[in-house]
Amino acid sequence: FLLGPVEGVLVCVCKETLRIFTGSTGGVGELANMIATSAYILLPSIVYQYKKGLKVVIPTLIAACVLGTSAALITNRFITFPLYMGKQGKTVFEQSFWFIVAFNLIKTALISLLTLLLYKRLSNFLRKNKNVTSYKKSKNKKANSNLSWLFVFTYWTGQYRRKSSSPSSVRGIITWPS
Repeated sequence: FLLGPVEGVLVCVCKETLRIFTGSTGGVGELANMIATSAYILLPSIVYQYKKGLKVVIPTLIAACVLGTSAALITNRFITFPLYMGKQGKTVFEQSFWFIVAFNLIKTALISLLTLLLYKRLSNFLRKNKNVTSYKKSKNKKANSNLSWLFVFTYWTGQYRRKSSSPSSVRGIITWPS
């Protein structure tokens, strides 16, 4: 919401591009996740630019959950399953259809809930530290680009922390890197 649709998709693309080098799917899973995540991001971020408030945000996030789940179904059916399983992919997809729907609805609902809970704090933090209040009106493209890279870096360091063996590494999922 804070950065807008283009920046949100850009962060998603950068995140998945970084994961290609550390993942084990050969780029297939990253491509599917990029498509599904972009579908989830676009609607709320576009609507939020024009209408703000919980009365608009909550229905928009619900619609985004449906869009993200639909995109995940399509990418699983036509990209992930066929590339991993060949001709058997269609059969396996049909057998696991409702598991895929349930998983993606739960995942997007939890992301939406987390967004609702953390958005105000993140927004206030960025306004204090990066003067984001004039982000959309700013002509300083370098400052805007640096803000997008801040989110990519935060995600990447969170991934790095989660791979460590200490129990406190779970903190990297939610907190900013120190």
